[in-house]
Amino acid sequence: AAGRLVLWQLPEVKALTAVENASQPALSPTGKYLSYSDGSAYYFIEISSGELRGQIADVGEVNAAAYHPT
Repeated sequence: AAGRLVLWQLPEVKALTAVENASQPALSPTGKYLSYSDGSAYYFIEISSGELRGQIADVGEVNAAAYHPT
């Protein structure tokens, strides 16, 4: 089920970014991007700024997600 997703920086305990209605999150191998689904589209967020960097519209329900390691 979709819910609130918060990415924390430790040990500072600082929230880097937070998104609502998120499911199937994936973190890029470099830790630069966070991606997630909201049930209809898939989003790519730059963690350091919290800015939307990409979107795949009309993908429907996403069951799993992963990044290629390179």
